Amino acid sequence: MSFLQTIENLKTVRDYREDPIPETILKRLVNMTPTATGLLSDSSYDLHIIEDGPGFFQMMNGRAGYFGKMIAAPHYIALFDALQDG
Repeated sequence: MSFLQTIENLKTVRDYREDPIPETILKRLVNMTPTATGLLSDSSYDLHIIEDGPGFFQMMNGRAGYFGKMIAAPHYIALFDALQDG
């Protein structure tokens, strides 16, 4: 098999769970965001938890995800660039 065929046939396997994340963990994650360092020294971002996972999945499936294919989840995390032109 050629390298190109190997790459084309590559699949990843992840352990996706349908269990909702406890609210205490979600809040801790959001609270930690302002102190997290970005990949670049001047990078800044906002983290948002989308708690209505099923509703978000229904609205965005086909428009977001990996080549338009989303994985159904109880919650999603969205990162937005927080830098603003001054």
